[in-house]
Amino acid sequence: MNSSNPFAVIEVAQPEDAAGRSPHWFTIVDGRYIGCGRQVQLPPVCIHTGAVQQITPWILGVRFPAYRLILRQQQVQCQYYLHDSIGSRIRLLRRIGGLLTFAGLASLFAPVVFAGSTSFIMAALGVPISLVGRLIASFAEPGLRIHRYGPDGTFVLRGMRKPFFDSLATIRRSPQ
Repeated sequence: MNSSNPFAVIEVAQPEDAAGRSPHWFTIVDGRYIGCGRQVQLPPVCIHTGAVQQITPWILGVRFPAYRLILRQQQVQCQYYLHDSIGSRIRLLRRIGGLLTFAGLASLFAPVVFAGSTSFIMAALGVPISLVGRLIASFAEPGLRIHRYGPDGTFVLRGMRKPFFDSLATIRRSPQ
């Protein structure tokens, strides 16, 4: 410590969890899952294709599947990468789902705006159209889910494809 500055920083340490791991740690579990903490930053490899070129970073709050979400409200903040073609497909599905949802909800107001029997038919179709829109938008996810969780805020994520793990193995074997 410098005696001339009583406010000088003695040592800069990375924040660590209770087990002494860095905040964005991850490990491969059983060759098809990723073990991590509450935050994870995956390497620049597409989680679906294993590509390392033409990839875009994405950030997602990964949760349990919907049927288990009520019982265990746990979430992992995950930064991962998707190939541009897969990312554009996800964006397209989200847009189509959002437009259908909006169109379905807007058609519920058809009897107010229009007169006649067709307005009631439009209103009756509004709810199914908006539900189809939400269903399409739900398929616009990369598929990452929490498989299980353990002590000290450790989680096991699923949803990465085999080419992702093959690319990780190649990257780890190659000399840097």
